[in-house]
Amino acid sequence: MLKKHIKSGFKVLNNKLFNKSYPLKINYISTYNCDAKCVYCNIHQIKKFGELTTHQSKEMISDLAKIGAEQITFVGGEPLVRKDIGELIDHAKNEGLLTTITTNSNLTLKKIDDIKNVDIYITCLNGPRNIHDSIRGKGNYDNVISALKSKKIKAGKIITTILTKQNISEIDFLVNKAKELGCLINFQPVFHNELAKVENEELSTTLLSQKQVKKAFIKIKESKKIGEPILNSYKSINNFIEKGYSTFKKCHMGKLTITIDPKGNMFQCYKEVNNKTDNNGLKKGWSLAFKETKITNCKNCFYGCHIEDNFLFDLNLGAILNLLKISAKFKNGN
Repeated sequence: MLKKHIKSGFKVLNNKLFNKSYPLKINYISTYNCDAKCVYCNIHQIKKFGELTTHQSKEMISDLAKIGAEQITFVGGEPLVRKDIGELIDHAKNEGLLTTITTNSNLTLKKIDDIKNVDIYITCLNGPRNIHDSIRGKGNYDNVISALKSKKIKAGKIITTILTKQNISEIDFLVNKAKELGCLINFQPVFHNELAKVENEELSTTLLSQKQVKKAFIKIKESKKIGEPILNSYKSINNFIEKGYSTFKKCHMGKLTITIDPKGNMFQCYKEVNNKTDNNGLKKGWSLAFKETKITNCKNCFYGCHIEDNFLFDLNLGAILNLLKISAKFKNGN
């Protein structure tokens, strides 16, 4: 993993020095189908959208690997509902990509062989059983814990917690649970999410005020300072404390990462996914689609993964050191 990050770092330098772009990180929304109904997500309501076939997905992965991809994250919906997800993960691994899957864990133990080549396993935990299941569905808490305890998963394990009004008082529980399970934990406030197709009024029972976000991340920062397994970098934490979001002078999304929807439409980032586009990799070819991806330098980014990536691509020392510590932790099997 460390070697892969170093290789990516050289490509970031090429971008800085020579303005050369690479699809370093592919965020592949492999399906909109999902077997959960989280209170802050309506993605399961998308019907008959269509998906790339196994062959088309493999072709996409191979073509983007040829022009510089180093990592791929399989997201959804729920990627494990795809019957071919194991085949796609294995193909990405064979192409030399660092592979990550983001899953709700409902199907993990049933499809354990499909994720044998995953490098990073990410799942969501939003609090104790009663709170978590009230947000993500009855029985999901037990599925998440069982997956995180499973020794059959050799990948580095990361917990993502979506902070809401329901779980904001559970930060200590969540940090202690991550430590108990040997995982890193990442915190992200719930927000109006274009990908999840949820409107602000639907989030009224879950959205936090900026005062609540600030209070939560001050606590998270204190936990990180004493060595708790917090994934968020200090740079990201401080932004949430000060503003609740991040604004970048120059966003690197679309130049060093790319997001692809189930039909093969290519976008700069998750925020752009629901916008109309004719930038389809199947029709244009994946290399040309990458070159012609529309780049917008929007303001007020709330997507934690994009925020952290931007700090890394800006060569922020704190973000880089944070990544190296994470890589070392996973290398040591912790």
